[in-house]
Amino acid sequence: MFTMPIDPIILSIGHFAVRWYSLIILLAILVGVWVTGREVERKGLDKKIIDELVLWLVPAGLVGARLFHVADHWDHLYRLDPVKVLYIWQGGLAIWGGVIGGLTSLVFLAWRRGWRLPLLLDTLAPGVVLGQGIGRIACVITGDAMGKPTTGPFGIAYSSPHALVPELGVYYTPTPIYEL
Repeated sequence: MFTMPIDPIILSIGHFAVRWYSLIILLAILVGVWVTGREVERKGLDKKIIDELVLWLVPAGLVGARLFHVADHWDHLYRLDPVKVLYIWQGGLAIWGGVIGGLTSLVFLAWRRGWRLPLLLDTLAPGVVLGQGIGRIACVITGDAMGKPTTGPFGIAYSSPHALVPELGVYYTPTPIYEL
């Protein structure tokens, strides 16, 4: 059993808050892009490809992540006040939507440019997997995507009112860690 000692908010000025989640997701994207750049070099591909991949895949992944979250939480968060869909500063990304958005963009880009999709998938895989692992650390810090309450030895409890768990002080199964 472990109690998370980290507040999900790093810095707060008025209504503006810098969260660990945002910072770590940014780090995950940067590391993923860097690793992909190394893979592009290692495979002897044109280095300009990385710029185009980043230009298309990162925004498509973020939009997909937001849309999936909105669809998943429509009834209880957005149906009565749809304008909240635009309130990205209140959080709300889902990894599966990011994967779907990024893959859709990649397939379109490969088709449009005449690139070999299997080679692109092979080139992107290490950076995506490492980025996903880094992103899951953000989930653990914020209490996002935790499993059910547990009495087992690997539970994590949260004391910060900014944590995203249903109830503070309860030990939850750390499902994001299982992906690491």
